[in-house]
Amino acid sequence: MTTQAPLAASAVVLASGQGILTIGSSSQQITEADENAARGVVMRAVLAHARATRVPVRLEAKDSGGATAFVLIHPDGRAEPVLETLRFVPTRPVNPVGPIAITRPPGAQAGTPIPPVPPVPPAQIVARPVSTLDYGVGETRMVEREQTSHVLRFSTGEAVEVYGTGLIGRNPDHDLGQLRDHLVKVSNRTRTVSRTHVEFGHAVGQMWITDRNSGNGTAIRRGSSRIECTPGQRYVLAPGDTVEIGPDVSFTITSEG
Repeated sequence: MTTQAPLAASAVVLASGQGILTIGSSSQQITEADENAARGVVMRAVLAHARATRVPVRLEAKDSGGATAFVLIHPDGRAEPVLETLRFVPTRPVNPVGPIAITRPPGAQAGTPIPPVPPVPPAQIVARPVSTLDYGVGETRMVEREQTSHVLRFSTGEAVEVYGTGLIGRNPDHDLGQLRDHLVKVSNRTRTVSRTHVEFGHAVGQMWITDRNSGNGTAIRRGSSRIECTPGQRYVLAPGDTVEIGPDVSFTITSEG
């Protein structure tokens, strides 16, 4: 069975929401409200192309900060970081230093064989994911997979079982180069919940959340305590905690499995 070579794609997204996506020889302009929305368009378009052609797509995407993400998107929705081959630039030739004198060990008589110089082992070249290389390339994060799941019971009456990673909001979408397990869309007519309000994940059987710079903030109620969440900081949740996403919507976490 032969494996078909991935198709090359590239994208540039600006903070204004403008951008351009090129897949193979075809290009399209992107015009969205902001950078996150433009990233979502890129991810959906690349995934749709991979599914339609049944061929994986290697995406090289650059954001407004100049960071570049390399990710291989499969027709089944999987995203894998791309292994980049290290390129070595020849250095300047070393100036000759003249002949090197070879001497016998102290006490050795004439005619004693000179012990051979042990060979230098060859250097090992290791291919590493671009996320581990320190040359300014944007990080590509693999989707976390955990067996632990939790049920989120929303004040709107909805209940969602989640595992792994995800985003919660009024209309969340994948970040560029980062596919997640869940996109949890919350009903919110008052629009007090941000489009992408919080991010969540699992580690060592526990669930954590992070406020994604939401407009109305996030808070955790645990018993009589209430914790205001600092955007970008992770908070580990416990069963029974209630998370407020804005003033009108909340959800309570319960263990499941």
